[in-house]
Amino acid sequence: MEPDTTAATPDPRDENRFVLWAYRLLPVLLLPLMLVASRDFGITWDERTHQQYGQRVWGFLMEGKDNNWFRPGLVYMYLHGGFFDALCIGVQKVLQGDLWTNRHYVNAFFGWLGIVSAGGIGRMLGGAGTGLLTQVLLVVSPRFFADAMANPKDIPFAALATAALYFLLRLDPRYPFLRWPLAIPLAVSIGLALNVRAGAVLFLAYLALALAALTLAGRELSPRRLAATGARGLAVSVAALFIGSAFWPWARGAPLTRPFEAVRRLSEFDWTHHLLYNGADITGDTLPWDYVPRWALIGTPPVVLVGAALALLLLLHPRTRGRWRLVAVWGATLFPAVYVMVSHATIYDGIRHLLFTYLPLVALAAWAWTRLLGSRTKALRLVAAGALLLGILEPVVFQWRNHPHQAVYFNDLVGGPRGAFGRFEMDYWGVSVRDAVQWVGRTADAASTPLVVSGHPHQIVRDESRRVEALDYNRIEKENHHIEVVLLRGPRADVIELAERTDALYRVTTADGTPLTVVVPGPRYTEVEDALGVALERTPPDVARRGPYSRGEAAGSE
Repeated sequence: MEPDTTAATPDPRDENRFVLWAYRLLPVLLLPLMLVASRDFGITWDERTHQQYGQRVWGFLMEGKDNNWFRPGLVYMYLHGGFFDALCIGVQKVLQGDLWTNRHYVNAFFGWLGIVSAGGIGRMLGGAGTGLLTQVLLVVSPRFFADAMANPKDIPFAALATAALYFLLRLDPRYPFLRWPLAIPLAVSIGLALNVRAGAVLFLAYLALALAALTLAGRELSPRRLAATGARGLAVSVAALFIGSAFWPWARGAPLTRPFEAVRRLSEFDWTHHLLYNGADITGDTLPWDYVPRWALIGTPPVVLVGAALALLLLLHPRTRGRWRLVAVWGATLFPAVYVMVSHATIYDGIRHLLFTYLPLVALAAWAWTRLLGSRTKALRLVAAGALLLGILEPVVFQWRNHPHQAVYFNDLVGGPRGAFGRFEMDYWGVSVRDAVQWVGRTADAASTPLVVSGHPHQIVRDESRRVEALDYNRIEKENHHIEVVLLRGPRADVIELAERTDALYRVTTADGTPLTVVVPGPRYTEVEDALGVALERTPPDVARRGPYSRGEAAGSE
């Protein structure tokens, strides 16, 4: 039973018309759905900082303001490009309304762009069917989908980096390799990626390596052709660096050198906060060697893991064609992860910093599955189709039951969210805080009693409470609040203690009952205890999340 492992660049005339149209139509339908879904997600941990940085970048670009880039809270932001954050400010000025909702609209658009770009890579690997399956697997990947809605750091970079990889893969194996119509979108995609994260300089290295490999493989070693190839590569690199400084005030001072300096400074970033990893409290600068592979194994849907394993096996098959593209995609997927492991780079919050490697990995997994589905052996096709369908259903069901908390997805290798609780970081973005704050707001309305809230992380609790008319906010150290909303994040002992508090008024949970955020009495709770008690008695236990898939847990309810 041998699968058809042919992987040539597809000609639209040779592709199934129905599959080709599905590949083109899915993104059209997906964009409005993602924009609407983004409204359900709460404010995330770093969005306030990104909002402040965006305002300063916007003021610098549009109003000529000489902003202070080094103020407390923004100390490292100057080392990042401001394209995404400034764009969010521009959208807010146009749309008005709730600024956090508008930020999530922009976030969702970039998530969608990442899906489209990865689908393009998939199509190059194995045709429209592979491109379509790549899009589907990304949509059903719970962690990616959640990040696409409200991750202001890693999603914009992942989308633009994937676009850059797509254009790199379009290099012509024949001289002149890098044609000018391709050079423009390649320079723009790398440049805009640089405008989000300095790590995009990696794609300049990829470009140089790709041109060198194509030159050697094509034996194009004449001085004239070597000079022409080098000149085109240098032109794209220089253009990308200048584009990369367009929305990056700090880099404008030296656009050809400061992106590289930013990479050096960020590599020295000393993040020493506590992380919960495999049941132990560690710090961000003391990660064990298996941090990245373990997180990849437990946080990725099995359908993608199996597909990736199959892709490695099929890569070695003697009938596989288009091998250079497969090797290139594998290199772009594995090299950053291996580098992080070898260099002991500081990462945290799972492996979100490596999210840009997940999109090409999904394209490889989709390629493997479509190769099996195209096997000449009927039995193998049927087995592959059944396994693929079941594999897709698993993350779909999780998303349906847990929306908008897809970011706490764990597969069965660790026992789902319940098995991971107390061993690994759960809602590190703090999305569930919104649900808790809204429950407090509804309870205050039912009791006709304005409430003062506080909690942790304070910036999320503050900003979410400002979205609820019945609530006021005060910092926790002032001890002047009725209610505390606390995200279950921190040292293991603190997380367990908070989760088991007997005086908890409410818990935001996953569908399997894993607690994410708790609502507990504050110092002034006794002032409103009677009024809230009456309201809670006459109001049945509510759900914290919006929509029909939601669930929460009132304290003491079953």
